[in-house]
Amino acid sequence: MPNSIGDLEKLSPILFGFDHMKVNSKYDDWEALFDEIVASEYNPPGRMVKSNNKSHWVIYCKSIISIAEFIARYKTVEEFDEFVQGFLTNEQSKLALPLLLSKEIFGFGFALACDFLKENVSPQFIKPDTHINDIAFELGITSSTEDYTIFKDVVSYCARIGVLPYEVDKVFWLVGSGNFYLTGARINSSKHEFVRSIKG
Repeated sequence: MPNSIGDLEKLSPILFGFDHMKVNSKYDDWEALFDEIVASEYNPPGRMVKSNNKSHWVIYCKSIISIAEFIARYKTVEEFDEFVQGFLTNEQSKLALPLLLSKEIFGFGFALACDFLKENVSPQFIKPDTHINDIAFELGITSSTEDYTIFKDVVSYCARIGVLPYEVDKVFWLVGSGNFYLTGARINSSKHEFVRSIKG
């Protein structure tokens, strides 16, 4: 939400250098955080309207508080890792982790929770977004259009071919988006050509 929130680094003093324990101790709820930002010297690019539940700022503040509350339960990275590892024992328990995060953290739907886990926690996850979903469907990896089922089908496919879900996710996403972000290169989406070449 760069057009509404702006430069995140400017929020660092208000969020104690993004220290979740201090955020959790300081702010009783999202409204207290919202008021603190309004009272600060930060002048965001987007309007801050507290009464508008669809405002990016309201959503953002609610997310920050719920994230801080959730991860404050774990005193160390090792504790959090132990919590995560408990979900990685089989495909069904793995599926439960993004479902849990989507309920615990405001603004995290299932797909966004999967993306967070894939990029920050474990390569055993994929994010069921439009590119992954389209390619998986066209290749016959899944017959579903529901994120939950697509996740299960793609992860099962990865287990069958002996490839990390992260790798399959990244290939499908790069092909579908054409956004080779590490190099700055962008090309037109080639997912239909990719599917045809695989099937051919």
